Amino acid sequence: SKEADQKTLRERLSETTNLGLRATYQATRDAVRLVEEDDPLRFRFATGLEVIKLNAAERGFDLETGRQDMTKANDPKIAALHTDQFMEPFKVARRSTVKVRS
Repeated sequence: SKEADQKTLRERLSETTNLGLRATYQATRDAVRLVEEDDPLRFRFATGLEVIKLNAAERGFDLETGRQDMTKANDPKIAALHTDQFMEPFKVARRSTVKVRS
């Protein structure tokens, strides 16, 4: 039934980490592009892509950058379940050890 499918999908998404959701998004997005000739299959992948985007919005998770912003989460309870994300890049401050005559 449709309700059982939705429940199963909701459970599966709730078990998926943010970075796992991003990997699934990337694969599904690519699948939509690859199956141009098979409309029914393309429709299923496109539907899955929309579900993934909605779940990411609930979490405040940006699927492109891999970063989460809790203030943008549509559902703070779901957002709090998964807080994994790509770390900020390290900033390296270099000091020149070369002595300069003045």
